[in-house]
Amino acid sequence: MDAASYIAAAGMKTAYSAVNVATNNLANANSPGFKVDRPFYRLLQEQVELSGSRMAGTSTDFRPGTMKTTGNALDLAIEGDGFFSIRTPNGTRYTRNGNFSISQAGDLVTQEGFAVLDNRGQTIPIIREAGAPNQVSVSKAGEIAVDEQIVATLGIYRFDDLASLSKEGDLAWSTGAQPRRVATPMVEQGTLEQSNVNTVRAMIDLVEMSRVFELNQRTVRTLMNSVNRSAISTIAAQA
Repeated sequence: MDAASYIAAAGMKTAYSAVNVATNNLANANSPGFKVDRPFYRLLQEQVELSGSRMAGTSTDFRPGTMKTTGNALDLAIEGDGFFSIRTPNGTRYTRNGNFSISQAGDLVTQEGFAVLDNRGQTIPIIREAGAPNQVSVSKAGEIAVDEQIVATLGIYRFDDLASLSKEGDLAWSTGAQPRRVATPMVEQGTLEQSNVNTVRAMIDLVEMSRVFELNQRTVRTLMNSVNRSAISTIAAQA
C-alpha cells in the first residue's frame, strides 16, 4: 500500500471510531450521571513520508450535568465532587447515576440491581414494616433514614486523578487508585444529575466525522481504481 492509500485508510478507521464515540454520547444524552467521552488522536509518523492521525483513545469529561428534580425519594444526586460506590460482580465500582430503587431483599440498589454501598462498604437495608408506609429521607451529608431511623451513611468517594478511572459500560467506573471519602458531601434527594452531553455538539461531531469517513472512503476507492488500471495496463503491455 502506498503512502496516500495508507493515510486515507487510517483516516477511515479514525473517523469510524469517532463516529462510534459521538453515537454513544447521543444515545446516552438522557442517561442520568453519564459523562461525555471525547476522542483524542496521535500523529502518524511511522515512515518519514507518512503523516496523518489516528484515534489513540477517549477521555471522559467529568464536568457536572444539570440537576433535575424528580420528587422520587430514591433519586439522589451529588453536588460537586464525588461518586456513589456500588458492588458489581466484578467488584466495587463508582457511579454518578443516583437513579436507585429497592431490591426484593429490601436493599438500596441501582437500576441494574447492583447494591449501593455505605461508608463501610456494606449494603444499605431499606427497612419495611408490614402494613406501614416506608418513608425514606436522605440528608445532605448522605445519612439515610427509614421511618425517621438512620440506617446508614452513603459511601461517597473522590479521586485525586480522575484520569485513573476507566469506564465500565456507560455509567460506572473502575480504578486501581485509592478512593478518598468525601468529608462533607452534598447530596440532593429527589433529584437526578443529567448527562453532560451537549446534543448539538454531539450531532455536529457525528456529521463531521461521517463526512470525513466518506471522504477518505472515496479517496481509497479512487486510489485503488488507479492502481488496478495501472496493473491492467502493465499486464496488457507484457502480454
